Amino acid sequence: MNRTKQLVITGLLIAVGIILPLAFHGVPGGGKIFLPMHIPVLLCGLIAGPICGVICGVLTPVLSSVMTGMPAVAMLPGMVCELAVYGLSAGLLFRLIKTRYSVFNIYASLVSAMLLGRCVAGFVNGLIFLSGKYSVTAWVTASFVAAWPGIIIQLVLIPSLVFALLKAGLIEFDFRDVWGVRFSKAPGRNRKYFDGVADTWDENSNLTDERVAELIKRCKIKEGESVLDIACGTGIIDAELIKQGASDVTAIDIADKMIDIAKSKNDNRNIKYYNQNFYSFLTRGFDKAVIFNSYPHFTDRYAFAKKLNKVLRTNGSFIILHSEPPAVINARHRGKVFKLSKTLQPTNVEVHNFDKYFNIVETVDDGEIYLIYGTKKAKKPHGFTRKIRVK
Repeated sequence: MNRTKQLVITGLLIAVGIILPLAFHGVPGGGKIFLPMHIPVLLCGLIAGPICGVICGVLTPVLSSVMTGMPAVAMLPGMVCELAVYGLSAGLLFRLIKTRYSVFNIYASLVSAMLLGRCVAGFVNGLIFLSGKYSVTAWVTASFVAAWPGIIIQLVLIPSLVFALLKAGLIEFDFRDVWGVRFSKAPGRNRKYFDGVADTWDENSNLTDERVAELIKRCKIKEGESVLDIACGTGIIDAELIKQGASDVTAIDIADKMIDIAKSKNDNRNIKYYNQNFYSFLTRGFDKAVIFNSYPHFTDRYAFAKKLNKVLRTNGSFIILHSEPPAVINARHRGKVFKLSKTLQPTNVEVHNFDKYFNIVETVDDGEIYLIYGTKKAKKPHGFTRKIRVK
């Protein structure tokens, strides 16, 4: 899930948290019984992560109080703390609890968050109402006894919504980042750096035409394939891709100057250049994607694999290819570009970033080149299939 989608979901759930309580306004004590504001905050933590969950938990009651008068100002501090803890703990625990049973994971996270939020609310309200009007009995009554219909609604509705959204493909979790804000693609820094080195890129690459031809043979280009060259730089391999059978090459790079140089070198009408960030690239249906001497700069490997899966057609393939071994590449990246790249791991480690979407058919890490070649997995059919025994 990218940052824009997270923010949109968070904003939408804040709006729901303001509007939904109005539906229960006509029921005497409806807010305290059905707890409508809790639902979007807990959902936000689970779906968008703990940071967005905290934002939703703080802004929802504050904006609701300003716009609708609910909750009352006296109850606002306790409710803000309660909902902030809901969003934080639901999102955090859902990314930390990792059993093989997804239903248990979500219920353990949800129930724990509901308990933690109520405990924090009780503590804060106890500090505010020091006159003795707020007691443990009052806390238990308000948080559990009177609120049992809302608790049941939350336990039934929230997991059902999460699983329905997952099944529909509207959301997808990246559990490697417990805070839900791991976005290290840094397009601005990448663009600035590579624009600065574009003029000397070719002379520093030390790649002859013969060496490029030898390397591109590893891509196993089939006659007539449509190829996407990701982070093409100055277009070093594009003419060779056409020579070895590609019907057309779409080459993209985030750096304007790199693209300008590539266009000046390759005027073949079957090679098209675009100044594009791969993560926001929309064209699909390519037979093959080639990532040549650029993979370490895609620091969000999960997002990279997911995007590869989207741009390739059914049975499409990708190849990560480096003309140098990881030790040389990593040593170079410890210098000026260390913030723009991620350590290149051995192929037997790096391939696991692609397990969800691709079958890996070839790897090479022999001290001279580095290669990972994978084919797109077939989509699983929807619904259930029945096995028929043939006698």
